[in-house]
Amino acid sequence: MIGFKQITENETYALEAALQSYLSEIDPSLGTTETAQDFVKQAFAETERTPLWITKDDEPIGFALMWQEGDRRWNLAEFSVFPQYRQNGFGRRAAHALFAKHPGEWSFGVVSKPLTTRDFWASCLASFPNVRKGTAQTPFQCHSYTFTTPETFDD
Repeated sequence: MIGFKQITENETYALEAALQSYLSEIDPSLGTTETAQDFVKQAFAETERTPLWITKDDEPIGFALMWQEGDRRWNLAEFSVFPQYRQNGFGRRAAHALFAKHPGEWSFGVVSKPLTTRDFWASCLASFPNVRKGTAQTPFQCHSYTFTTPETFDD
């Protein structure tokens, strides 16, 4: 079963390691300890920010870093399933479960690398009727998405 567990400040080293690997996939220059530590600091900087482990049978298989931008407005800053768990539908199920758990307006940028990320998000959001594709928000992104999840959402 796919679920979520809040990442605690006691787990920052594990999150740093996961982020360093993830950031290296996006661009090798980002995969430094210092950059990963900066991301972790941001994840715990404000109460609106929520760092989550994506879990399968209560074991971490990835992470999601999100923040609440207002009433029913969310930004998905980072989302990654660990490589050994990819291509099994876990990422899609996790994304849909996250959107269902937090109904409202969502926005996030899609990284340019790895190239499979583009196809993942296009496929993942294909069942949403109101997805808007926008411009990239950083130099490492190819585009962004904005959409609204309904109060009840069935995967």
